[in-house]
Amino acid sequence: MLNKSAGAREHVSYARTIIGALAQSIPLENKVRIPADALDIFQCSLKRGILHGRSLDELIASSFMFSLRRLGESVSVQELRQRLHVLGLEHISEKALLSTEKVIAQELGESLLHLPKHANYIKKLVSKMQLMEEEKEVLARRSLEILGCVPHRYLMGKKPLTIVAAILYAAVDLSADEGEPLPGRHLLKVTQDEISEVSGVSSVSIRNHYARIEQYAKERGWHPI
Repeated sequence: MLNKSAGAREHVSYARTIIGALAQSIPLENKVRIPADALDIFQCSLKRGILHGRSLDELIASSFMFSLRRLGESVSVQELRQRLHVLGLEHISEKALLSTEKVIAQELGESLLHLPKHANYIKKLVSKMQLMEEEKEVLARRSLEILGCVPHRYLMGKKPLTIVAAILYAAVDLSADEGEPLPGRHLLKVTQDEISEVSGVSSVSIRNHYARIEQYAKERGWHPI
């Protein structure tokens, strides 16, 4: 287990380099958020002693993979291993990645949900909205970012489509709070009823979740950019 602060700093510095290289080599929708989230997961894992009995490279790669899942990126273990191979980290097996990721999830109290399902719903619903293409891209990106702020424990046992509808409205509502000028400001005019119509989720169900989702986003320091 890591004991010296100097050693911890070296580990974090090394992890930042590897995580940054991975993020640059893989097409991601959360290019900025993924590296920061993965590094945060890695640091939490260090503090909890997850490195004990594992290689540093395994913990870094598994932290990165866990972040991909948490933020809804559809990247397979096989694709990640290909990227690791390019970086000279071919010694990290699929079994090691999955087992370490599982330990990270247990230690952080989160479940390994298949968030790409939620991400796919976001893209599907946004594509149906009467918005300009640029606005659709902004709304989809922000919704995916907010999805990454919601703890897995909150998602468990809830219908993905219902959660996604609430996330879409939270993205619109939080953007409206910022009062920022978007092209034509159409994005700020998306209503709860419109999201309900596109998703087939009742406005009542949306209201039952979006306030809590907004709270999670604010706690994670999310804001529209």
